[in-house]
Amino acid sequence: MQKKAKNKAQGSQVRRTVDLNIFGEEHRLKFTINALEMLEATTDERNVSILATKPVWSLKDVVSGIHAGLKWQIPKLTREQVKDGVQILIRETSIYELQGLITAAIGLSGLVFGDAARSPFAEILPGKKQSGDDSDEGEEKK
Repeated sequence: MQKKAKNKAQGSQVRRTVDLNIFGEEHRLKFTINALEMLEATTDERNVSILATKPVWSLKDVVSGIHAGLKWQIPKLTREQVKDGVQILIRETSIYELQGLITAAIGLSGLVFGDAARSPFAEILPGKKQSGDDSDEGEEKK
């Protein structure tokens, strides 16, 4: 059974990221195991399942989500840099839209609700086509 699952995973291009224009350029939010641990460590809930289903996030939760979700792509990213970027994004969109993008990226990871639950998360993304990424390439090692 494990062999079958491994072959299926290798043969498909599964989108696991959400595009986010921050710091004046396109980046991709992605939640790996390390990113989810970082998110849990920096939020009051300390549980990503509770956070992902919470109807309204605090500003602290949004900053933590974007910080954790971008670390795989920008390893030296600081929380202060994220705060500056989030401040601009909230003025351009809303805190609720940012929460939706983070929640979608958590769901697309398949690591919280499983791959079977990915479809509803893909449906809440904006109409813009998202980039594909099925690897954990670039993930920081602990």
